[in-house]
Amino acid sequence: MSEWKKEFQYLLDRKILSRDELAYLFGQINSIIEAELKQHRWIPVSERLPEQKNSYCSAWVVARDKRTWTIAQYNYEYARWEKDHSPYDLSMEAITHWKPIILP
Repeated sequence: MSEWKKEFQYLLDRKILSRDELAYLFGQINSIIEAELKQHRWIPVSERLPEQKNSYCSAWVVARDKRTWTIAQYNYEYARWEKDHSPYDLSMEAITHWKPIILP
């Protein structure tokens, strides 16, 4: 069991939390939530592109434009977004954000 889980369980087992303990508990919860949100946030393409997986493209990611999203990859060789290995999809030119596909 991780350290923060042990600390939470200790505080909860006592059934009475002081103001400082409660503030600490909420601080820990907030830190966990912020870390999860940061990991799963939409990343603007202006900030960075997905990491290069092999000699020419990124791993598959979820990519979106202003209206919709799709599963795509960034082709570093041709500096363009692609889905189904097709460079002729005009909607791929407007990709504004992406995020990694995180499997459970």
